[in-house]
Amino acid sequence: MKHILFLHGALGAQSQFDTLKEKLSGSYHCHSLDFFGHGQASFSDQFGIDAFANQVTEYVHQYELEGCHVFGYSMGGYVALFAEHAQPGLFGSIMTLGTKFNWNPESSKREARFLDTAKIQEKAPAYAESLKELHGDKWVELCEKTAEMMRYLGDMPLLTNVTLSEIKLPVRLGIGDSDKMVSLEETLQAFRQLSQGSFLVMPTTPHPIEQVNMDRLAYKIEKFVES
Repeated sequence: MKHILFLHGALGAQSQFDTLKEKLSGSYHCHSLDFFGHGQASFSDQFGIDAFANQVTEYVHQYELEGCHVFGYSMGGYVALFAEHAQPGLFGSIMTLGTKFNWNPESSKREARFLDTAKIQEKAPAYAESLKELHGDKWVELCEKTAEMMRYLGDMPLLTNVTLSEIKLPVRLGIGDSDKMVSLEETLQAFRQLSQGSFLVMPTTPHPIEQVNMDRLAYKIEKFVES
């Protein structure tokens, strides 16, 4: 069977793919991991897209998954594309959903403001509790480090038109039609740079992975992997 590696988004964890992996496990070997500081994983000395990409690369080599297919949700898609650019041939194909490409000083500051932990606890206590359930007591530090990572990406995006054009494997960029964080325009702009790119719009789909129809997503992943 073919292998699929699932990469979660910022403030997410591999456990968010449990349902999706269950739906695909009859046809594929499904793999996932927690990025440093996320879920059950401890923080490392390094934190950010490049550190996560190195983590993924080591995982692939450790389990001899070279050439596997990847589904990256949000930040996970960014990590996958950056890892493939750094080490061409690491993956067989990459499919993303809700990956943000338009990082600039304004957008990064806007997104980072949503990670103010004091405001989260005051105005969205249920969300704070969900983060604590997912990551434990380190959720506050995780939010702070993620905000810092976003500001860094705003000043120095790691995926540019040039780097995207140098990725030479099949890539499908997906976006939900109700995504409030990622725009259709920025996803199309990234798609146009890819040498083997394709584009997918998921109907009635917002950004949060918890609100994505997993039956539909599993079907789309399978169709892409088998194409």
